[in-house]
Amino acid sequence: AELNAPGIKINNIEGSVEVGVKKDLNADLKIDSSNVQIDIPSVQTNSSGRKSYQLQLGIGGENISISNIEGSVKIRGI
Repeated sequence: AELNAPGIKINNIEGSVEVGVKKDLNADLKIDSSNVQIDIPSVQTNSSGRKSYQLQLGIGGENISISNIEGSVKIRGI
């Protein structure tokens, strides 16, 4: 599955963000948050610090950007 341009951008200040992604999605995911839980088997995770994560879903593709100042971010496969 592919994500259409220009991708998705989520900005949150307080509270939790939960995103469900299809197992066959091709996208590049960037997360800026201090509390991140990733529940997707076989996904490469590159942490560039405690608050920044970059993941490639499938073969990569359009960007999904999530920024959460206070609260958690959960990414799960569906």
